[in-house]
Amino acid sequence: MDGTDYSTILPSLNLSMGISEDVVVRFGISKALFYPSLVDARNISIINLDYNRRLQTPGADYDETSNPVVGIDDIELTALSGNPYLKPETAINTDLTTEWYFAPAGYVTLGLFHKKLDNIIRNRTFDLDVTYGTEEYNLSAYGPANTGSGTLRGAEFSYSQFYDMLPGAWGGLGLQLNYTFIDQSGLEDPNEISNGTLGFDENGNPIADNRNTSVCSVGYLCKGIQTKT
Repeated sequence: MDGTDYSTILPSLNLSMGISEDVVVRFGISKALFYPSLVDARNISIINLDYNRRLQTPGADYDETSNPVVGIDDIELTALSGNPYLKPETAINTDLTTEWYFAPAGYVTLGLFHKKLDNIIRNRTFDLDVTYGTEEYNLSAYGPANTGSGTLRGAEFSYSQFYDMLPGAWGGLGLQLNYTFIDQSGLEDPNEISNGTLGFDENGNPIADNRNTSVCSVGYLCKGIQTKT
């Protein structure tokens, strides 16, 4: 069967170093692999035929006897296609984190991360040559392909603490904060974006900017009672 064969080695290195009794620095670098799904890797093409019927009396209702179809116009062949030649996506992940345990029930962390992605699998349009009998047709097809490389990089800040120094029941009060910034390059959609498309404004720009994400959570833990919001 035609397709793509592949083999790889996935090395990983993780280091942890205590700078002091309450500060730890961690570094990690690894290679990861993401296999294409069986649906995307199928050796199959589904061809769709669209056309407009031309009636004997245009504008009137179709009738097999009095107003039959006398021709077809605007013939268009399109296809949905799998890709047995897909290669797995690969990623080189690098992380650097500093953790400060400033209290028995509290810590602050600051992390930096970088991910180099290759053989990114995304759906896109392409030309597909199809032979039927002695005739050859060039179709506009849509399906998965390895569409290049890109990077993800960013930073993350986390704070977590239970205020056990407070008197009485207040000592069960806790707070968690998280902020993440993500930037990317080379990960833009390879397909053309039409103006006004759902998820984009009239200028074709994304409506939502998810580069900055923050989470705040307040919790309470005391004598078996636990809540979190």
